[in-house]
Amino acid sequence: MDGSAPKTPLKRISEVSYIVHRLLWAASAFIVGLVLFSLAPGLFTTRVETTGRFLGAIGAGFAALVLLAVAAVLVAFTLIGIPAALLGGLAWVALAFVGPIVVAALVGRSVMRTPGVTTRDFAIALLVGLLLVGVLISLPGAIGWFALIVLILEGVGLLTFEAFDWWTDRRAARAVAEPA
Repeated sequence: MDGSAPKTPLKRISEVSYIVHRLLWAASAFIVGLVLFSLAPGLFTTRVETTGRFLGAIGAGFAALVLLAVAAVLVAFTLIGIPAALLGGLAWVALAFVGPIVVAALVGRSVMRTPGVTTRDFAIALLVGLLLVGVLISLPGAIGWFALIVLILEGVGLLTFEAFDWWTDRRAARAVAEPA
């Protein structure tokens, strides 16, 4: 057998390097999810009740990623802005990694039907969600890639919604606290 024959999905999934890669992704996503939950549990309280919210989150995620990339490129044209552009690029990569983790936690909480208030409940829900997301993105061909893109956009969009809600709540609290 020559090395130029295309690999079937079953052959690709059975390779040791593929399995190790998926296990490392799952382990790192689990650790990052737990750290994010311990630092900011509010990131994982969002719900997607309607199709409009689902599609809106995808649109918000797309807009956030595109705007971050454009801002990083524009800032990079100045000598002083190059470090900021590098930070923007790192933030873009971090968002692309964290997005599916947020969706996995949401899916895990929905499947387990647990509020995920305690760290233990959240860890179990996150593990279940990561397993389901891992299976989804491991589907052969364009299906897995499309699923990964949707997961990234949905997760970043949900994070964008949470950040916007936090910002408006903060502004409202500041307006109430100011004397008239």
